[in-house]
Amino acid sequence: MSAPETPPHGTAIAIDGHGVLITGAPGAGKTALALSLIGRARAGGYSAGLVADDRVLLTATDDGVTAACPPPIAGKVEIRGWGVVDAPELVSGPVRLALIVRLVPADHALRFAVDHREPVAGRELPALRLPEGPAPTAATAVFAALGLPVWL
Repeated sequence: MSAPETPPHGTAIAIDGHGVLITGAPGAGKTALALSLIGRARAGGYSAGLVADDRVLLTATDDGVTAACPPPIAGKVEIRGWGVVDAPELVSGPVRLALIVRLVPADHALRFAVDHREPVAGRELPALRLPEGPAPTAATAVFAALGLPVWL
């Protein structure tokens, strides 16, 4: 196991045991996508929760990469235009990452996820490059990549 690595501007969630790391520039929509995914998954009867918002501790392990929350920000979510709110009901513990979602300008997004992988904490993980900002199809693409029903 390696020492934890902290990437800039990341949000991690757990959906039905699958860890998802969402990255992108400030204001790209990371938290909004994370909250949308959690809400849709829970409404569909799946377990889902927030691992960390804004900063994520990443640790390479023998079987992948684990995402965890730095203690000072545990249970907190930053809502752009409002501020930081306590959201203990959303909290999930550390999770093994299954997918990286990189929010990028629309002209850099990939139309199809053809075995795209990206490095994180010294490992290569499956990745999606989705358009930043309000993109209703982003959550659907994440569910498809995780093998979950896309109608959630």
